[in-house]
Amino acid sequence: MKIFERLLDLIFPRHCIVCGKENPSGEFRYLCEDCANKPFITQVERCKRCAEIVSMPCSICAKCASDELYFEKSLVVCEYADAGRSLVLELKYHGGIYVAEDMARLLNRVANFREYFDGAILVPAPLHSKRMRKRAYNQSEVFCRAIVNLYPELNLKVENLLLRKKFTPTQTALSKKDRIENVRGAFAVNGGLNISKSAKIIVADDVMTSGATLNECARTLKRAGFENISAFAFARRS
Repeated sequence: MKIFERLLDLIFPRHCIVCGKENPSGEFRYLCEDCANKPFITQVERCKRCAEIVSMPCSICAKCASDELYFEKSLVVCEYADAGRSLVLELKYHGGIYVAEDMARLLNRVANFREYFDGAILVPAPLHSKRMRKRAYNQSEVFCRAIVNLYPELNLKVENLLLRKKFTPTQTALSKKDRIENVRGAFAVNGGLNISKSAKIIVADDVMTSGATLNECARTLKRAGFENISAFAFARRS
């Protein structure tokens, strides 16, 4: 297999998605060691509730203390910067399904991620059918499935438990208040799936900024009777 991979690298060279280095070696296939070790993944203190960077460990921080959150806690892999940003953009906008395994592999650098994920059902934030037709895949689902494949010992499943019933503009340029309103009522529970209301659910997305999308996903599931809901995103935009 290694010989075959080397032959492929000669014919179709891989490149680090950050600096362009040809056929990077090491832990990742599309990140060279220098780019993978930049501080985007540095282990900083984060609020256990909203995953925002804080100066000392806390369960609720000043930024989320007044927010009504429907998930109990949240976890992120990295900051939306350097290689973190490049990986998200490659997966989301450039057809880069091939980087999902590298994104999943970065979970190894997150403290206590195994305990957080163990035995969970990963529920990707859904795309509306219009956006799905344009992109041809849901980047959050692709990332979740890469996690399941890479860590079989965690007994994870991916279930499309949510449907997006309302087409909404991108959240990128919106204020926190507008983000909340933008996704209000955008989701519905997929009634065709038979999942226990007491199951360990993790709603997942590629990027978390205000947390509005993940929170609306969690709110929809809470209203349907699901009891144990956490949130997860690959990158946090602070």
